[in-house]
Amino acid sequence: NNTTASNNTAVGFQAAYSGANNSNMTAVGYQALYTGSYASTAVGYQAGYANNSNFNTYIGYLAGLSDVSSGAAYNVYVGAEAGKNFGASANNNNTAVGGGAMMGSGTVGNNTGIGNSAFGASSLVSLTSGSANAAIGSSALRSNTSGNYNTALGGSAATDGGAPPGGCCCRWLCGTASRGAAGCVASSARRSGACRNPPERGLHRKR
Repeated sequence: NNTTASNNTAVGFQAAYSGANNSNMTAVGYQALYTGSYASTAVGYQAGYANNSNFNTYIGYLAGLSDVSSGAAYNVYVGAEAGKNFGASANNNNTAVGGGAMMGSGTVGNNTGIGNSAFGASSLVSLTSGSANAAIGSSALRSNTSGNYNTALGGSAATDGGAPPGGCCCRWLCGTASRGAAGCVASSARRSGACRNPPERGLHRKR
């Protein structure tokens, strides 16, 4: 259905199918960038399927599937189902790398967070309206939904239920994301009890 657009590359059944007036797109895979997105790149089955905004990158099976907002720009979702349900409001400047990273809730309209970074499978997987969070490590900050300005480093870091091996759930750094976690200490503490003995993998440094 391309009528006036230019400089596009589409490979695969219905890739960039409805991008009638969008230019500079690269869509590779079944229904990748189906709706069309200016200066965006999508590689994978239905990657960026519903997006109609600008300057987004989706790589992987269903990556950025529901990124439907016309104001959702400068997002990068890499990995199977990364950013799959993010697409409400003007959720800009999100980066998710890893299978299921920053997937969001099944209700797309609830996923409004902006400026988040998730690196690792299922990191920030439950995020909805939270903004300016950084999660590095598999399942890091996986329970955080609406918390803001949290940083978690290490596998399963800052998740409910305590700090697992390799992760530290320091309440003073990770805020409400570590609520009720066993082994976390008072806000003035340098580190959580779970991270005191070497090797101190996943230890957070105060910003």
